[in-house]
Amino acid sequence: MSPANKKTQQRQESLAALRALSPAVRLEKSAAIVARLLAHPVLRSSPKALVLAYAALPSEPDLSALPLQAPVVPFCLPRVADHFGLTVHRVPRFTGLIPSNKNIGEPDPSLHPEVMPEEITLVLVPGITFSTRTGHRLGRGGGYYDRFLARPELARARRIGICFDEQAIPEIPFEAHDCRVSEILTDLRWIRIA
Repeated sequence: MSPANKKTQQRQESLAALRALSPAVRLEKSAAIVARLLAHPVLRSSPKALVLAYAALPSEPDLSALPLQAPVVPFCLPRVADHFGLTVHRVPRFTGLIPSNKNIGEPDPSLHPEVMPEEITLVLVPGITFSTRTGHRLGRGGGYYDRFLARPELARARRIGICFDEQAIPEIPFEAHDCRVSEILTDLRWIRIA
């Protein structure tokens, strides 16, 4: 089986596991993830940090409480600028977002100033599944995060994969262009990749 077919199969298995979680369980797990993130040194003690988060889809960990619980930390969210890239915009809260053509909430560029990637200190990376052994990430197949995280301006930014514990597994299929994270944070574990 080709790497692309293996990734498609893993994506389907992981999405099925996510669909099996009830909305109440996802809400509880999201709260646990937010609590763990609030203990992170970057969020706890650095108002000079700039944290790139994401607007969650219904199946993803919801981080929308972060700006309310860490009000001194500046946050930004991504926006699909074109077929190939993301732009990043500073937001005070994860509300009042515009739905993209994939129904993902995005900041309104007329209301939220654009941020240069080199300003970002910490990237909270969503994914369908993450490898606890290698830090590889399997996304939804568009490649937006892989292209964005490959930018040299983001080389110094810390990358944390955010997922429910069911999404953190030892091995996943990957290709050379797939991005990696140095840490994975779930509702139950904080995994540092060797």
